[in-house]
Amino acid sequence: MSRSTTFKFRLYLAGDTHNSMLALANFSALCEARLPNDHKIELVDVLREPERALADSVFMTPTLVKLAPSPVQRIVGTLSQSDQVWGALGLEAVGMPAPLDSTDKMRSDSASSRNEEKRIRFMEHKGKRILLLDFSLASAQQMIPLLTQVRTTVGQFGPESALILADYRGAEIDHRVAMKIKEVIAHNRPFVKKTVWLGTQHTPHGLLDNIHMFSQRETVTFNTREEASDWLVRE
Repeated sequence: MSRSTTFKFRLYLAGDTHNSMLALANFSALCEARLPNDHKIELVDVLREPERALADSVFMTPTLVKLAPSPVQRIVGTLSQSDQVWGALGLEAVGMPAPLDSTDKMRSDSASSRNEEKRIRFMEHKGKRILLLDFSLASAQQMIPLLTQVRTTVGQFGPESALILADYRGAEIDHRVAMKIKEVIAHNRPFVKKTVWLGTQHTPHGLLDNIHMFSQRETVTFNTREEASDWLVRE
């Protein structure tokens, strides 16, 4: 199968329920890892469009349908088991990581720790530099050191110059993490030009209002990184 193929999926959700948002976060992260720039995910909220679910014989949520390339496949659940999901969709040979040999296996632990560093990184979009804060699926224990790293990194920008995309999809945000987020936002406020969030459905009640107060700017949210990046670079 050619990697030039665009893989098209449709995910049926029930509003912003926990299982629906978990499925969205899990599958978005999976596609970002295995089909970067080669996938499209259409979202259908069955609470708003029940007729579409009935027409497509979808009676449970979350339900994921692979539309293209053929054959059509579907799977129900939170999509948390990456390899099983990929296999159920008939994509075993697409975007799978190469098996580790014995030497690579010995290096896997150190490589895993280095991957955490890659969560806070720069990316280019339409000629502009964006700081990506990839908190997706991070545990509360992982979030604290990542937020500390964000405070240091953003503090190195000039006044009102940083373009920031914060992806919180599937992240665990407990009280301690929420307090750390507010601390970092307040500290970094002078250096930020624009910020956009993904995955605000996972934030505790009232946190967005507090963030608005600490940042003194509107909290802008999107569902995909592409939409968020377009908004960030728009003058």
